[in-house]
Amino acid sequence: MCSYDSWYPDLKSALEDWGNEIDSEGWHIIDDPLPNCQDDCIQPIRVKGRDKNNPQWGRYEILKDGVWIEYVIS
Repeated sequence: MCSYDSWYPDLKSALEDWGNEIDSEGWHIIDDPLPNCQDDCIQPIRVKGRDKNNPQWGRYEILKDGVWIEYVIS
């Protein structure tokens, strides 16, 4: 997961900061995250218990083969 996020009003502004980070494959469009999932990760990861209004901050779970399992940040 990332350590912060940024917002840009337009693509030109984003490219000014990050254009040199784009590889030969270019930009990759990703879908919006699943409900209650992190916005800063391509994989479906969420804070454990967030779906039940009982978030356990610092603990995460990831969707693997249709089942939510504990995710340990290494």
